[in-house]
This record gives sequence, C-alpha cells and structure tokens, in this order.
Amino acid sequence: MTRRTLTLALTGVIAVVTAACSNDESVDEVSSLTTVEVTRGNLSIRAEATGTVEPIRTVEVKSKASGEILRLHADVGDQVGPGSLLADIDPRDVQNRFNQTEADLAVAQARLEISEAQLERSDQLLGALR
Repeated sequence: MTRRTLTLALTGVIAVVTAACSNDESVDEVSSLTTVEVTRGNLSIRAEATGTVEPIRTVEVKSKASGEILRLHADVGDQVGPGSLLADIDPRDVQNRFNQTEADLAVAQARLEISEAQLERSDQLLGALR
C-alpha cells in the first residue's frame, strides 16, 4: 500500500470510530434550551464594588491668562472638549496691564519724537557751522 492509501484508510477508520462513540444525549440537551427572540436596544452594565478608582492618565489644565477666577463652567469629573470654556477670569488685571503697556508705548513714542527733533536740530546747527 502506498502512503496515500494508508492515510486515507486511517482517516476513514478514525471517522467511523468517532461516529460510533458519539452520544445522542447532546441532541436532547439542545432541544430543552429556552430561546428568546433577539431585539435591538441599549445594554446597560452595572457593577457595584468597593475600592479605589485611579485614572489611566491625569491631565493638568493650565490657563494662558492669569487672574482671579470669577466663575467655573465645569466641575471636577465633567467631560469637556477642546476649546470648551472652563472658567471666567477677572479681566481687570489684564486690562490694567494692557493700559499700562499702552501708556509705556505712548511715553516711548514721545521720547522718540523728542530725540528725532533733537537730531534734526543738531543736524541744522552742524550744517550752519560748516
């Protein structure tokens, strides 16, 4: 016998033995199961336990602006998205710094005008001396 014939014969014998050894009780077990029609709906899973819950990652939220917080728009644990307004910050500090910066700019411009006038006057005097 060739190797192929031997393999086919052995496979056939194993199939016959397996079929003979099978038990018909499993058919009875399957028929006694209760079935329910499938419906679409929301599935809510709820578990009650005690312990400590720790986040996978924590995010530190920082503001580009500084000042006193007037009102919070989100509580700890709320889900917020990018660009969400989290708090109102008192604008007086920022406005005061802006006003001071504008005043400093006005002073610098006045000094520039004075320096330009002095330079022009010095050029005129130098031209008169030549």
